[in-house]
Formats: sequence, structure tokens, C-alpha cells
Amino acid sequence: MLVGAICTSLVGLGDDPALTAFTVLACAAILGQAGLWFGMKQDRRLAHNVLASDAPTGHH
Repeated sequence: MLVGAICTSLVGLGDDPALTAFTVLACAAILGQAGLWFGMKQDRRLAHNVLASDAPTGHH
């Protein structure tokens, strides 16, 4: 929803429709990549925590 709101607000930036379309698509791509990077980082952290909790504690 945030990406859509940002892209919608960028539509009225200029008089040239091609430049406006490029700006919207470029911002959407950058925000999408940032979201993917953040999600993958969180997924790795979660996987590490799960693996660490499954490790033997050394108690019998």
C-alpha cells in the first residue's frame, strides 16, 4: 500500500508524461527491491533463530 501511495503521489510531478512514467516505475522498482531485501534479511534471521533453538543444549 505504501508503494502504491508513493507512486500515485509521483504522478503529478511533471509536465512530461514520459518522464513522470519513468519516475514512477523507477521508484516502484527501487522500493520493491528494498522490500525484497528487507524480507530476505528477516527470513534469514528467523531461520537462524529456529536453527539455534533446535541445537542441542548439552544437558542430558
